[in-house]
Amino acid sequence: MDAPASVVSAAVDLALDAGSSSAEVLLSQGTSVSIRVFEGQVDSLEHSQSSGLGFRVIVDGREGYAHTERLDEDGIRSAASWAVQNAALGREDKGAAISDFPDGPSIAPSFTEELASVPLSDKVDLARKVEEDARSTDPRIVNVPHVGYYEGDFELFLANSAGLERSRRANYAGIYCVPLAVEGDSRQTGYKVEVSRSFPELKQKPVGSESARRALDLLGASPIDTGSIPVVFENLSFCDLLSTFIGMFSGKAAEEGRTVLAGRSGERIARPGIRIIDDATLDGGFVSRPFDFEGHPTSRFELVSGGLFNGFMHNSATARRAGVPGTGHAFRGYKSPLGIAPSNCFVEGDSAVPLDSFLSSCSRALMVVQLEGLHAGANGLNGDFSLGAKGFLVENGKRSRPVEGVTVSGNFLSLLDSVSSVADDFKFDTPGGTTCFGAPSVLVDGLTVAGGS
Repeated sequence: MDAPASVVSAAVDLALDAGSSSAEVLLSQGTSVSIRVFEGQVDSLEHSQSSGLGFRVIVDGREGYAHTERLDEDGIRSAASWAVQNAALGREDKGAAISDFPDGPSIAPSFTEELASVPLSDKVDLARKVEEDARSTDPRIVNVPHVGYYEGDFELFLANSAGLERSRRANYAGIYCVPLAVEGDSRQTGYKVEVSRSFPELKQKPVGSESARRALDLLGASPIDTGSIPVVFENLSFCDLLSTFIGMFSGKAAEEGRTVLAGRSGERIARPGIRIIDDATLDGGFVSRPFDFEGHPTSRFELVSGGLFNGFMHNSATARRAGVPGTGHAFRGYKSPLGIAPSNCFVEGDSAVPLDSFLSSCSRALMVVQLEGLHAGANGLNGDFSLGAKGFLVENGKRSRPVEGVTVSGNFLSLLDSVSSVADDFKFDTPGGTTCFGAPSVLVDGLTVAGGS
C-alpha cells in the first residue's frame, strides 16, 4: 500500500470521477495486543492489525457511504462507485455538506514511542505480577479469573474534495484484574483497571492489590431496607451514569425527538455548582484530538455550566439543520455513517472536599461502588433509571457494612439538580474507543432504594 495520506487523496479523486459532487475519505489503521494470564501462565496472546477505508459522498444533496478493506486501486475504485450508487437511494438532506475547516488547536501528542518499544516479555511479566499481587493480598482471594494487559496503536487519515487533509496517531496501554474472594457463603469479585501511555507508570499502579481489596471489602454484603436515602456515587460509578445518559446531549438525538432536552437550551437542569464538560483539547486526555472525524476543530465545550444547559453536541450536518455553529463532535468509523460522540467528557463541581470529610457529613447513606443493568435499566430519552447496585452503608460518617441486592431508582436530570456535595477524588474511567468519561464522587440528597423489607 502507498503512504496512507496519498491513498486517501487519490481516493477522493476516484469518488469525484465516479460521479460525486463532493467526497470525504477516512482511512483508519491500527494494531492491538491482548495478553491474558491464569495461574502464572499465558492463557491467550493476540496481536492483530486492521485497516479500512470509508467514503462519504454527496450526489444531488444526497449522502452515500461505502467502505473497503481492500486498499489497492481496484478495491478503492469499487467502493467509490458503490458510495455514489448508494447516494442515489438516499433522501435529500439540507444539512449534507463536505467542507474545509481551519486547523485545530495545538495539543500534546497522543502517541509515545516509549510505549511502542516495550518488549512483549515485559508486558507478560506485568500481567503475571498483577495476578500474583492479587492472589497474595489475602487467603480469601481464591482465584483470579480475569487478569491481563492490552494496548492499542491507532492512526487516522482524512481528506476531502474541499481540500482538507488531516492525520493523527494515538496509543495507550492498560492492565486489568478481576479477583474472586470467598468467605463462607459469600462470593464477591473486585475490578480494577489502569491506563497509561507510559509503561513505567503503568508498572507502578497497584492494580492487583486494589482489585483484591475491592472484592474483600464486599464480602458479607446484604440488602438494606427499602426507602429514600442519600446516595453517594463513587467516582467510577458516576462515570457509568454519565456514559449511560450522555446521548441525551446529542444534537442528532434532539432532531430525532430522542431526548427530553430538546428545546431547553438555557434552562436550569443541575445545581448551579455542577458542570458537564467535553474537552477534546484536554492536556494528557486519553482521547484528546485537535479535530473531529470531519476535520472540524475541537475545543472545550461546556454542556452544562452554572447549572444551565448550554446546548447540544453537533457534527456539521446537525448544526446546519439546527442553525447553530458546529461543536467539533463528529464521529464515524470507516464502516459507519456520520454521527456524534463526545471525547474527554467529565463532571466537575465547585467546592470539592476530601472524601473522608465528604462522608463525615452523612449520618446515614448508601455508597454505590458498582452499578448493574446500565442499559436494560436506563431510559436514554427521559433519564429515568432503575439499576442494581453494590456498595456500603454509611453510618455516622463511616462505612459500616457492605451492601448488595438493592436497586437504586431515579432520574439523571433530577439527580444533577440534587447533588449536594462533590469530593476531591476526580478520576477518568477507562477509555472506550474515542470517548473517556470522568467524575468525582458525588452525594445526592435522596434516591429511592429498593432492598429488604
